[in-house]
Amino acid sequence: MQNKNNIQLILLDIDGVVYDFVNYILPLFDSSKTDKDILNYKMSDSLGCSSVEFWQKIDAVDGAFSNGSVYDWSQDLIKLCKNFCPNIMFCSNPGNNPKHWAEKAKFVKQYFPDTALTLTQNKYFYSLPGVILIDDFEKNCDAFDSYGQGKAVLFPQYWNRNREFRKDNKQLEYVECLLEDISINGTTIFKK
Repeated sequence: MQNKNNIQLILLDIDGVVYDFVNYILPLFDSSKTDKDILNYKMSDSLGCSSVEFWQKIDAVDGAFSNGSVYDWSQDLIKLCKNFCPNIMFCSNPGNNPKHWAEKAKFVKQYFPDTALTLTQNKYFYSLPGVILIDDFEKNCDAFDSYGQGKAVLFPQYWNRNREFRKDNKQLEYVECLLEDISINGTTIFKK
């Protein structure tokens, strides 16, 4: 399979893009909330606890980053990306707890065994010509676009500025539209 024009590598975030971390951890907080209620990437704000309390609860659970479920669209997203470029790699922030690193590797091996994984807290280091980052965190996408010559696609989720595409279940159409534009023009004219 040949790369479409300007895309040489697609980096996919894990949590919030292919792995439903939010709905997996919400029961830890005795919350009746769902992912639709999380309107801020800093989930502790939506759950009424401090960031320290949030991570203490996550750290106390084995498998927080591997025992949940993939989103229904995950395999379709991978196929969509491969239509634009055969070079797909997961790029995820490992956090500060080493056990999360192993959990993320376990998750990828279990659900996407043919896809490479890199763990970094600085995704923008990969912002090179022809590299696309698909991530649900606005800060990561903004840094990726600002730092180098790569292009970021903010994956629609309830907790980011593209939530309308998520509410309408149009997240894959949105990603496809931006990838098509980037593959033809090397950039996108659409609001991200």
